[in-house]
Amino acid sequence: MGLQAWGSVGGIRETRLGNARLLRSDSFFDIFADFSDIGAPMQRVRIFDGDAMVFEGVFPNGHAATVNQLSGLPLRPNGCGKFGPILPCYWIDWEQRVRFNVGLPLQPVEGTRIALLAEGAPNPIDYLDVFDIKGGGLAGGNFSILSAGPADNGARCIGDYNMDGGIDGADVQAFFNDWENGRAEADVNNDGGVDGSDVQVFFAAWEAGTC
Repeated sequence: MGLQAWGSVGGIRETRLGNARLLRSDSFFDIFADFSDIGAPMQRVRIFDGDAMVFEGVFPNGHAATVNQLSGLPLRPNGCGKFGPILPCYWIDWEQRVRFNVGLPLQPVEGTRIALLAEGAPNPIDYLDVFDIKGGGLAGGNFSILSAGPADNGARCIGDYNMDGGIDGADVQAFFNDWENGRAEADVNNDGGVDGSDVQVFFAAWEAGTC
């Protein structure tokens, strides 16, 4: 299965916004991500167990994780997509809890979702044109889905900063983790910098319980 998107980056149209791939072997999956298309040399890997983020690490583009089953149930993904039109990130959900083996040396982490974000991209994404998912040979059948523009190029939901579907304390933790490290994701007011004004914008949305 492959996930990829195209849009405008730094004013350059029809740029591929990185890609993610899910490759199946007999008893496990390998996950790869590459954001070099937008100049990002690294990928940030986040593992979620339900609503809680249980792991975060930064690794070179390429292999992100190996996925193994924890139970006798079939090992298969049950959802995938892209976070926000202007955020270079893909996600893959699993039908039940699985074991992600991430990093070198490998670290076992149990969870239900993996998120793959570009790290160190020099320019922001201006807008999204196309998001494309293609797959075959997965348990449950083959599929091919294409979603083409013009896409909804609105901003991400600021209050739900970690994009888990709820607005709660976990969003504050995730925001300040990015803000304190000066990451581009924390530039929630899209002014090109990470500073106190982003804190104000974030808390205005978070306290109102809105995007």
